[in-house]
Amino acid sequence: MPFRCFAYGSNMFTRKMRVPAPSATFVAIGRIPGYVLRFNKKSDDGSGKGNIVRTGNAADEVWGVIFEISDVERSTLDESEGGYAPTGVEVLTETRTIPSVTYIAKSGRIDDSRKAYAWYKEFVVRGAQEHGLPSDYVARLAAVEVVSDPDPARDAKRRELLGSLTQAEDLNSVDSVGHGRDRSRASSRDATDKARPSTPRRARSRKP
Repeated sequence: MPFRCFAYGSNMFTRKMRVPAPSATFVAIGRIPGYVLRFNKKSDDGSGKGNIVRTGNAADEVWGVIFEISDVERSTLDESEGGYAPTGVEVLTETRTIPSVTYIAKSGRIDDSRKAYAWYKEFVVRGAQEHGLPSDYVARLAAVEVVSDPDPARDAKRRELLGSLTQAEDLNSVDSVGHGRDRSRASSRDATDKARPSTPRRARSRKP
């Protein structure tokens, strides 16, 4: 049975999410109130990765992407999220609340002095743009201070994944998510208009 996963960091980028979870399919974008996004999860590579911290303040909110994933891939996804604890959350979408699983850093894996590597932030920003998160939220993500990865080979490898989308795949990805919904509605309207029978115009009779 599939489960819903709320991604708020680098896994918002569909291609990245599909590395541990190939079946990941977009469901909706949404937000969880009472949390803030931080990049304070201690990573083994020396950087800070995305994490959400509960504040209890209703004015705070974290936006992200809900994916539906096959249950057989859950253990692989859990393993890829080392240092995180799978946690149930209620995600507010435009039309409903969707119970989902997200990943929150374990207490022993938090270091507020850490900063994200530049390539990691790019995954986060690209994922937010891909799925049409609010522009002001995307701007805040883009403004996050980062540091360069001291390992050039790792930096290049991560950026290969960022740049591996072909133009066709990029368009298909957009059509399957937020930006594509408007296109789908427009196509539906066009099809309806074409299917609707036209009323013939009466010929005007000329006076002799």
